[in-house]
Amino acid sequence: VRRDDAYWKVAQHGGTRPIMNYIQWHSDKAIALHTPPELLLDDWEVVHEHDLGARLPRITLGTVLRFAKNAQKVSTPYAPPMRACQHVDEVLATILLKSLDLLGYFTHPPQQQPLGTDESGMSLFAEALGIVAPAFAEQGVLFIELLRTGALSAAPLQSPQYTEAQVPISVQADPPLLLLTRVAAILPMQLKGQPWDSPYVVRDLCAFAVLFQSLYKTLRNLVEVIMLMMFMEGRVALRTLGAADAALFTGLVARLPFREALNTGMGVVLHYLLLNQSKAAGATPAERWAALNLEAMFPCAVDLRRDLARVLAFWGEALQVVQRLEAGHAVPQALGGQFQEAHRLLAGALGSLGISQADL
Repeated sequence: VRRDDAYWKVAQHGGTRPIMNYIQWHSDKAIALHTPPELLLDDWEVVHEHDLGARLPRITLGTVLRFAKNAQKVSTPYAPPMRACQHVDEVLATILLKSLDLLGYFTHPPQQQPLGTDESGMSLFAEALGIVAPAFAEQGVLFIELLRTGALSAAPLQSPQYTEAQVPISVQADPPLLLLTRVAAILPMQLKGQPWDSPYVVRDLCAFAVLFQSLYKTLRNLVEVIMLMMFMEGRVALRTLGAADAALFTGLVARLPFREALNTGMGVVLHYLLLNQSKAAGATPAERWAALNLEAMFPCAVDLRRDLARVLAFWGEALQVVQRLEAGHAVPQALGGQFQEAHRLLAGALGSLGISQADL
């Protein structure tokens, strides 16, 4: 099979599994690309249709954790599929469970255990995700994955081609400030129907957005692929093969997580607020809020007080997640201390403005 500057050859090497060779036009050297091993995820038995809606009024990445022990092993990749899901909520819950399983949020018995042995459970990461409220489930998974990959830290960002003549990406390299604004940036800010028109720009968050938005899109691709696999493997009961099934498919796509339009607005607002606290002169929280004049600086925001209250609520849960992961040696020990220092900074700044979770 010829491509622009190379061609591919498929050959059999002493077995039934083909090995694909990649050969560039300017060289006779063949680079073997082995077919990846079969990936076999455990299947999941969720509850029946009449029970699922009562137990899970809102199906999210957080609420499905209660079914962690419902994993069912299968013998081979070619084993007959389990009972087809009969209800859209059951399909959605199974998609989320399979996606979390692939990310390593569940534990399973050794392969030598008898089939059907019910010893699955929540891993350290699922326990950490269970701390997060259902309203922040997507951001909770994104936050945990950013920590696991090392993309979220208090370290300044720097271009690989950086020279001293260039302006640094992370101009303000204060660790608590970097942590607070990066965590706040993964919470989508509610905007009016107009382009972002604030003159305030944070270079560090522009660079960090490339990292977390790429990961966010990858997580979206994951749940879409898992959904497609379920349809192709017969795990979804299709009766008409017509318009009703097309509506079921498109309806599921709309309910899958990781579909929001991300922005770094909350991180930018918090960055401005923390660096301009000296301007918040006044005897009362209302006077200090008015002195900052945030609405004029960020006119595209719908409700800044409510958004900052959301940051405060999510930050409290994120701090507990870090503590849980730190206890399980899943994040660097120094990170916990940096989060504690950042927590004191955030509590002081928002507390002086009278912002609390009561503003939600």
